Amino acid sequence: FQAEDGIRDYKVTGVQTCALPILPTFTQDVAKLIFQNCTSCHRTGEVAPFPLTNYAEVRKKGATIKDVVADRFMPPWHPEPGYGSFRNSLRLSDAAIATITKWVDGGMPEGPKEALPAMPKFPEGWQLGTPDLILQVEKGYEVPPSGRDIYRNFVVKPNTTEDKWISAIEVRPSARAVLHHIVFFLDETGEARKQDGKDGKPGYNGMRLARGQMIDSWAVGGMPQPYPEELGVKLPKGADLVLQSHFHMSGKKEVEQTTIGLYFTKQQPKIGRAHV
Repeated sequence: FQAEDGIRDYKVTGVQTCALPILPTFTQDVAKLIFQNCTSCHRTGEVAPFPLTNYAEVRKKGATIKDVVADRFMPPWHPEPGYGSFRNSLRLSDAAIATITKWVDGGMPEGPKEALPAMPKFPEGWQLGTPDLILQVEKGYEVPPSGRDIYRNFVVKPNTTEDKWISAIEVRPSARAVLHHIVFFLDETGEARKQDGKDGKPGYNGMRLARGQMIDSWAVGGMPQPYPEELGVKLPKGADLVLQSHFHMSGKKEVEQTTIGLYFTKQQPKIGRAHV
């Protein structure tokens, strides 16, 4: 047979007998889309709530996958097309969405096992390699099973003895179900340390520091990315980092004790974002 314009032509002893629409299969058409766009988060130890690493796992969630890709809820990518190009775009093409939709509507056939593409080699643990500095919030914060969303600030202390230039920040939550996002602030004043724990719980309330500069952010589903090669964010010696964390409830009590990894440039970058 030959596949052309969505039609597979089947011939027997040189006589064309029928022309049938192509029905996508998992191994031939869908697996590569899932592995390239979903599995980095949907695997053991990562942020997504269920794995998508093989046919059985994907078939089980097939209807859900069809709905969330059609709505462009997944993969998470907010920029609208037509307003510039972005590095590392997670936006699925219309053709990819159509393939997934046809596969689910067609009964989700597996296809020939020998056609299954190899799984990409995903790093375990730290996605950018071993950080130059690993920091952890000193005490875990208890998030109740229900109630209103919580915004809470936590101080981590790099205790650097010289200025550093950050090239990337990686976040490793301990309770991924409740941590929605973090905004990172610099504090050179000691203000955050004074407030930390004053109400008897780890961290302190409030939306931002009075004189703190926002330097980065992270949100659920986000994969760590190094800054552009010539860009760095200055971490002044002795400065603290404040993690403004947003929690939403998961239905059960959780304890979040966030760990972050800092990656530094080897030399001062040509384009530096200094604290002013």
